[in-house]
Amino acid sequence: MDIKWDLIEGGRVEVGAGVLEVTRTAVVSNIPARAQSDPFVLLRALERAMATAGQAAPGTGGRALLTGMVVSPARGTNDAKVSATFTAPSPDPGSGGAIRWVVEDSSTLASDHSELDVLGEPLHMLHGPAPGAGAPGGAFPGGVNMSLGPVPYPFGLNILRPRRVLSVNGYLIGKPDAVVLDALGCVNDRPWPTGSLFRNDPPKRMGAWLCSEVTSSVERPGLMPHVLSRQLYRVSARFMTKGRILNKAGRQVGDRDWSDWGVYKNILGRLAADMTEKKTVEAVKALMLAEYKVGQDHSIPGYTKVGNYGIYPMRDAFGF
Repeated sequence: MDIKWDLIEGGRVEVGAGVLEVTRTAVVSNIPARAQSDPFVLLRALERAMATAGQAAPGTGGRALLTGMVVSPARGTNDAKVSATFTAPSPDPGSGGAIRWVVEDSSTLASDHSELDVLGEPLHMLHGPAPGAGAPGGAFPGGVNMSLGPVPYPFGLNILRPRRVLSVNGYLIGKPDAVVLDALGCVNDRPWPTGSLFRNDPPKRMGAWLCSEVTSSVERPGLMPHVLSRQLYRVSARFMTKGRILNKAGRQVGDRDWSDWGVYKNILGRLAADMTEKKTVEAVKALMLAEYKVGQDHSIPGYTKVGNYGIYPMRDAFGF
């Protein structure tokens, strides 16, 4: 049998959705056949084509892997046409050869239980006599004496907050490294800049994006599926924001990071008297805008800001 590769007719190169496809064509001639209607002629042509096609297309640096082959009859009884498809991730030309990520936006409102209002002030109500009125005597049930004016009671609410959710999908050769998989459950270690990935969003500060999901699957198996390191994998990841920080005019002044909050309460569920003063509220707002910190921040008495998610080098994992 004879085979001639890379005929002009039928060859093509296609780039789209993060994938590069190269189609090589060939003609197999002088295929031995027992009779004009021998049904195994095409199988013999397929064996010959697979033996000579190689696992990667020429000129692609070994990135475009053989993922499919079609053999069809030609004009002669002992001839066949071959079309071989090679598939590779298509790099992003603007990011130094990194994966070309396709972004899907599924932003929504999400419920968030918080003890701070949208302006950053602790949620509380006043219970007791009005300011200036005489404090009543008597006791609470259980014998706790009360001879106070209005006392603040903190509480929490389930609030619907805007939540930006971005899904990114890309392709790579071989199973994703641990550096990709270990990003799950971590937040960005630096502000993410504007650009093609996040359109015209202002940069999100450190700790504002949480990687909530990482998946990978074989998208287009090669013709040697047992060689897992040479398969084309589709990798997906999801990133979420927690919401916005607003000023008194209702305008956005920043992004919430993925910190959680706790407020001190005594056995009666009260805040300390000085925790609702204006200077303390302003300090809480300043702490909200402070850089994300793993662990607890007790710099304001009566409050704690807790960073429960590790920071992670997202650039090393995803290239952005």
